[in-house]
Amino acid sequence: MAIGLIGPDGNDLPLRLAGEAAASTRPRVLTLVEREHTFVFEDIPAPPVVSAFRGFSAPVRIVRAASDRDLAFQLAHDRDAFGRYDAGQTLALRALTAAATAVRNGGEPLLPETVVDTFARAALDDTLDPALRVELLDPPAVVTIASELPDADHGAAFAAREAFEDQLARRFHADWLCRHDLLAGGPYSREAAACAQRAFRNRCLHLLSRVPVTGTLALERFRSADNMTDRMAALRALCDFDLPGHDEALAEFEAS
Repeated sequence: MAIGLIGPDGNDLPLRLAGEAAASTRPRVLTLVEREHTFVFEDIPAPPVVSAFRGFSAPVRIVRAASDRDLAFQLAHDRDAFGRYDAGQTLALRALTAAATAVRNGGEPLLPETVVDTFARAALDDTLDPALRVELLDPPAVVTIASELPDADHGAAFAAREAFEDQLARRFHADWLCRHDLLAGGPYSREAAACAQRAFRNRCLHLLSRVPVTGTLALERFRSADNMTDRMAALRALCDFDLPGHDEALAEFEAS
Protein backbone atom coordinates (compact mmCIF):
# COMPACT_ATOMS: atom_id res chain seq x y z
CA MET A 1 0.00 0.00 0.00
CA ALA A 2 1.61 3.23 -1.16
CA ILE A 3 0.72 5.93 1.36
CA GLY A 4 1.20 9.64 1.93
CA LEU A 5 0.17 11.96 4.75
CA ILE A 6 -1.12 15.40 3.78
CA GLY A 7 -0.51 18.25 6.22
CA PRO A 8 -2.87 21.15 7.03
CA ASP A 9 -1.17 23.32 4.37
CA GLY A 10 -1.97 20.78 1.64
CA ASN A 11 1.61 19.56 1.26
CA ASP A 12 2.89 16.05 1.87
CA LEU A 13 4.50 15.57 5.26
CA PRO A 14 7.97 13.97 5.56
CA LEU A 15 7.47 10.38 6.68
CA ARG A 16 9.68 8.54 9.13
CA LEU A 17 8.63 5.25 10.62
CA ALA A 18 9.57 4.55 14.21
CA GLY A 19 13.17 3.39 14.32
CA GLU A 20 14.22 5.02 11.05
CA ALA A 21 16.89 7.69 10.93
CA ALA A 22 15.74 9.91 8.05
CA ALA A 23 12.37 11.19 6.81
CA SER A 24 11.23 11.51 3.20
CA THR A 25 8.24 13.09 1.43
CA ARG A 26 8.21 10.27 -1.11
CA PRO A 27 5.21 7.91 -0.76
CA ARG A 28 5.96 5.01 1.53
CA VAL A 29 5.03 1.49 0.48
CA LEU A 30 3.72 -0.53 3.41
CA THR A 31 3.40 -4.30 3.08
CA LEU A 32 0.27 -5.83 4.57
CA VAL A 33 0.62 -9.55 5.28
CA GLU A 34 -1.37 -9.97 8.51
CA ARG A 35 -4.99 -9.33 9.48
CA GLU A 36 -3.90 -6.35 11.62
CA HIS A 37 -0.95 -3.99 11.35
CA THR A 38 0.20 -0.93 13.23
CA PHE A 39 2.57 1.57 11.61
CA VAL A 40 3.87 4.46 13.71
CA PHE A 41 5.11 7.59 11.97
CA GLU A 42 7.14 9.95 14.11
CA ASP A 43 7.47 13.76 14.19
CA ILE A 44 4.05 14.43 12.64
CA PRO A 45 3.31 18.02 13.76
CA ALA A 46 -0.46 18.03 13.22
CA PRO A 47 -3.25 15.54 12.45
CA PRO A 48 -2.80 14.62 8.76
CA VAL A 49 -5.19 13.45 6.06
CA VAL A 50 -4.27 9.97 4.87
CA SER A 51 -3.76 9.37 1.16
CA ALA A 52 -3.81 5.57 0.87
CA PHE A 53 -3.21 3.25 -2.08
CA ARG A 54 -1.53 5.98 -4.11
CA GLY A 55 -1.22 5.22 -7.79
CA PHE A 56 -3.86 2.50 -7.32
CA SER A 57 -1.11 0.44 -5.73
CA ALA A 58 -3.47 -2.42 -4.81
CA PRO A 59 -6.76 -3.45 -6.48
CA VAL A 60 -8.87 -3.55 -3.32
CA ARG A 61 -11.95 -1.86 -1.89
CA ILE A 62 -11.61 -0.27 1.52
CA VAL A 63 -14.08 1.06 4.07
CA ARG A 64 -13.04 4.67 4.62
CA ALA A 65 -13.49 6.22 8.05
CA ALA A 66 -12.46 9.68 6.81
CA SER A 67 -14.86 12.55 7.47
CA ASP A 68 -16.49 14.47 4.63
CA ARG A 69 -14.24 17.39 5.52
CA ASP A 70 -11.09 15.26 5.16
CA LEU A 71 -12.31 13.82 1.85
CA ALA A 72 -13.00 17.32 0.52
CA PHE A 73 -9.52 18.40 1.66
CA GLN A 74 -7.92 15.41 -0.07
CA LEU A 75 -9.89 16.10 -3.26
CA ALA A 76 -8.54 19.63 -3.25
CA HIS A 77 -4.92 18.94 -2.31
CA ASP A 78 -3.75 15.37 -2.87
CA ARG A 79 -0.83 15.37 -5.29
CA ASP A 80 -1.68 11.79 -6.25
CA ALA A 81 -4.27 11.65 -9.06
CA PHE A 82 -5.81 8.37 -7.86
CA GLY A 83 -6.04 9.76 -4.33
CA ARG A 84 -7.99 12.79 -5.54
CA TYR A 85 -10.27 10.67 -7.68
CA ASP A 86 -10.95 8.10 -4.95
CA ALA A 87 -11.65 10.79 -2.35
CA GLY A 88 -14.03 12.51 -4.75
CA GLN A 89 -15.89 9.32 -5.58
CA THR A 90 -16.27 8.45 -1.90
CA LEU A 91 -17.50 11.94 -1.00
CA ALA A 92 -19.89 12.03 -3.96
CA LEU A 93 -21.30 8.57 -3.22
CA ARG A 94 -22.10 9.60 0.36
CA ALA A 95 -23.87 12.77 -0.77
CA LEU A 96 -25.70 11.05 -3.63
CA THR A 97 -26.86 8.22 -1.38
CA ALA A 98 -28.28 10.77 1.06
CA ALA A 99 -30.00 12.63 -1.81
CA ALA A 100 -31.46 9.40 -3.20
CA THR A 101 -32.70 8.47 0.27
CA ALA A 102 -34.46 11.85 0.44
CA VAL A 103 -36.20 11.03 -2.85
CA ARG A 104 -37.36 7.68 -1.46
CA ASN A 105 -38.83 9.56 1.51
CA GLY A 106 -40.72 12.00 -0.71
CA GLY A 107 -38.20 14.85 -0.55
CA GLU A 108 -36.03 16.71 -3.04
CA PRO A 109 -32.66 15.31 -4.15
CA LEU A 110 -30.64 18.38 -3.22
CA LEU A 111 -26.95 18.02 -2.46
CA PRO A 112 -25.12 20.27 0.03
CA GLU A 113 -23.70 23.34 -1.69
CA THR A 114 -20.36 22.68 0.01
CA VAL A 115 -20.09 19.32 -1.76
CA VAL A 116 -21.01 20.76 -5.16
CA ASP A 117 -18.57 23.63 -4.66
CA THR A 118 -15.76 21.23 -3.74
CA PHE A 119 -16.15 19.29 -6.98
CA ALA A 120 -16.42 22.44 -9.08
CA ARG A 121 -13.27 23.95 -7.57
CA ALA A 122 -11.31 20.76 -8.24
CA ALA A 123 -12.50 20.54 -11.86
CA LEU A 124 -11.79 24.23 -12.44
CA ASP A 125 -8.20 23.92 -11.24
CA ASP A 126 -6.28 24.73 -14.42
CA THR A 127 -3.07 23.24 -12.97
CA LEU A 128 -4.55 19.72 -13.14
CA ASP A 129 -4.44 17.40 -16.13
CA PRO A 130 -7.69 17.83 -18.13
CA ALA A 131 -8.03 14.03 -18.20
CA LEU A 132 -8.23 14.01 -14.38
CA ARG A 133 -10.64 16.94 -14.38
CA VAL A 134 -13.01 14.99 -16.63
CA GLU A 135 -12.99 12.06 -14.21
CA LEU A 136 -13.56 14.35 -11.22
CA LEU A 137 -16.69 15.69 -12.93
CA ASP A 138 -18.11 12.21 -13.50
CA PRO A 139 -20.08 11.19 -10.38
CA PRO A 140 -20.62 7.55 -9.40
CA ALA A 141 -22.84 5.62 -11.78
CA VAL A 142 -26.55 5.09 -11.11
CA VAL A 143 -25.97 1.39 -10.47
CA THR A 144 -23.31 2.23 -7.87
CA ILE A 145 -25.60 4.65 -6.05
CA ALA A 146 -28.49 2.19 -6.23
CA SER A 147 -26.37 -0.52 -4.64
CA GLU A 148 -26.26 1.62 -1.48
CA LEU A 149 -30.08 1.82 -1.28
CA PRO A 150 -32.70 -0.62 -0.05
CA ASP A 151 -34.13 -2.61 -2.96
CA ALA A 152 -31.48 -1.04 -5.26
CA ASP A 153 -33.81 1.85 -6.13
CA HIS A 154 -32.46 2.92 -9.53
CA GLY A 155 -35.11 5.62 -9.96
CA ALA A 156 -34.06 7.43 -6.79
CA ALA A 157 -30.38 6.97 -7.70
CA PHE A 158 -30.98 8.47 -11.15
CA ALA A 159 -32.83 11.46 -9.66
CA ALA A 160 -29.96 12.12 -7.24
CA ARG A 161 -27.32 11.93 -9.98
CA GLU A 162 -29.30 14.26 -12.25
CA ALA A 163 -29.73 16.74 -9.39
CA PHE A 164 -25.98 16.74 -8.75
CA GLU A 165 -25.19 17.55 -12.38
CA ASP A 166 -27.95 20.17 -12.53
CA GLN A 167 -26.54 21.94 -9.48
CA LEU A 168 -23.03 21.84 -10.94
CA ALA A 169 -24.32 23.19 -14.25
CA ARG A 170 -26.33 26.06 -12.83
CA ARG A 171 -24.10 27.25 -9.98
CA PHE A 172 -20.98 27.34 -12.15
CA HIS A 173 -22.47 28.03 -15.57
CA ALA A 174 -20.13 30.98 -16.30
CA ASP A 175 -17.07 28.91 -15.35
CA TRP A 176 -17.97 25.99 -17.64
CA LEU A 177 -18.63 28.42 -20.49
CA CYS A 178 -15.27 30.11 -19.92
CA ARG A 179 -13.37 26.79 -19.94
CA HIS A 180 -15.33 25.60 -22.97
CA ASP A 181 -14.42 28.72 -24.95
CA LEU A 182 -10.78 28.72 -23.83
CA LEU A 183 -10.29 25.22 -25.24
CA ALA A 184 -11.80 26.10 -28.63
CA GLY A 185 -9.77 26.13 -31.81
CA GLY A 186 -6.63 24.39 -32.93
CA PRO A 187 -6.20 21.55 -35.42
CA TYR A 188 -7.39 18.06 -34.59
CA SER A 189 -4.72 15.93 -32.93
CA ARG A 190 -4.56 12.37 -31.63
CA GLU A 191 -1.98 13.25 -28.99
CA ALA A 192 -2.99 12.36 -25.42
CA ALA A 193 -3.00 15.99 -24.27
CA ALA A 194 -5.30 17.00 -27.12
CA CYS A 195 -7.63 14.07 -26.42
CA ALA A 196 -7.85 15.10 -22.77
CA GLN A 197 -8.65 18.69 -23.68
CA ARG A 198 -11.40 17.55 -26.08
CA ALA A 199 -12.87 15.34 -23.38
CA PHE A 200 -12.89 18.16 -20.85
CA ARG A 201 -14.38 20.63 -23.33
CA ASN A 202 -17.12 18.14 -24.20
CA ARG A 203 -17.80 17.57 -20.51
CA CYS A 204 -18.24 21.34 -20.16
CA LEU A 205 -20.62 21.23 -23.14
CA HIS A 206 -22.65 18.52 -21.41
CA LEU A 207 -23.07 20.69 -18.32
CA LEU A 208 -23.77 23.82 -20.34
CA SER A 209 -26.48 22.01 -22.30
CA ARG A 210 -28.43 21.53 -19.08
CA VAL A 211 -29.00 25.30 -18.86
CA PRO A 212 -31.58 26.74 -21.31
CA VAL A 213 -29.62 29.93 -21.94
CA THR A 214 -26.95 27.92 -23.79
CA GLY A 215 -29.40 25.69 -25.66
CA THR A 216 -28.03 26.49 -29.13
CA LEU A 217 -24.38 25.86 -28.24
CA ALA A 218 -24.58 22.10 -28.84
CA LEU A 219 -26.08 22.60 -32.32
CA GLU A 220 -23.31 25.06 -33.19
CA ARG A 221 -20.71 22.57 -31.98
CA PHE A 222 -22.34 19.75 -33.95
CA ARG A 223 -22.19 21.69 -37.21
CA SER A 224 -18.68 23.04 -36.71
CA ALA A 225 -17.04 19.83 -35.45
CA ASP A 226 -14.07 18.59 -37.47
CA ASN A 227 -13.88 15.17 -35.80
CA MET A 228 -16.28 12.41 -34.77
CA THR A 229 -15.55 12.74 -31.03
CA ASP A 230 -16.78 16.33 -30.90
CA ARG A 231 -19.65 15.68 -33.28
CA MET A 232 -20.98 12.76 -31.25
CA ALA A 233 -20.62 14.69 -27.97
CA ALA A 234 -22.67 17.55 -29.40
CA LEU A 235 -25.28 15.20 -30.87
CA ARG A 236 -25.57 13.37 -27.56
CA ALA A 237 -26.14 16.67 -25.73
CA LEU A 238 -28.80 17.69 -28.25
CA CYS A 239 -30.69 14.43 -27.83
CA ASP A 240 -30.16 13.89 -24.09
CA PHE A 241 -31.66 17.28 -23.23
CA ASP A 242 -34.15 17.49 -26.11
CA LEU A 243 -32.59 20.75 -27.28
CA PRO A 244 -33.81 22.80 -30.25
CA GLY A 245 -32.39 21.41 -33.48
CA HIS A 246 -31.89 17.84 -32.35
CA ASP A 247 -34.19 16.45 -35.06
CA GLU A 248 -32.30 18.40 -37.74
CA ALA A 249 -28.96 17.22 -36.31
CA LEU A 250 -30.07 13.60 -36.38
CA ALA A 251 -31.18 13.98 -40.00
CA GLU A 252 -27.89 15.63 -40.94
CA PHE A 253 -25.94 12.91 -39.18
CA GLU A 254 -27.87 10.17 -40.96
CA ALA A 255 -27.31 11.84 -44.30
CA SER A 256 -23.59 12.43 -43.78
